[in-house]
Amino acid sequence: MGALTQQMTLDLQVFWGPVQHFDSGVVPVNVAFPTIHVSCAAHGFVCHDSVLVVDAVPVENAGVPPSRLVSGIELIQPNPFARSTRIVLRRVEGPVEVTVFDMNGRRIRRLMNPALAASASSVVTWDGCRDDGRETEAGVYWVSARWPGGSDGQRIVKLE
Repeated sequence: MGALTQQMTLDLQVFWGPVQHFDSGVVPVNVAFPTIHVSCAAHGFVCHDSVLVVDAVPVENAGVPPSRLVSGIELIQPNPFARSTRIVLRRVEGPVEVTVFDMNGRRIRRLMNPALAASASSVVTWDGCRDDGRETEAGVYWVSARWPGGSDGQRIVKLE
């Protein structure tokens, strides 16, 4: 049985600039819920700049769907990652497909083919490359796991 934890993440894009990722870190549920306080400037805080101040705090506690506790993607670590990352599947049995998509929904890499059966716990490693072997660019990706009777997905960030 695992310990309960909480975390807050924020992906922020100011105008058409790059997406910035902020992460409060994982903390146990017996401490105050994490918050994120950040100031983002359109032009690097120069004179007459547009500044966006974000104070990210939860309005209320959000419940965790029961399926998240039973089966699916338990952990992606490290996230964000630079070279490779591990995707841990929990209680997913039978034919399972693990796929990485870009944020436009295009398949980047098939990590686990549905012809392969997963055991109660499986670990899949992504080396940050596409199906054709080329390295992907830094950015935000989506990891999808599908199996008979269920599916799960999580966001992942690849650094340069």
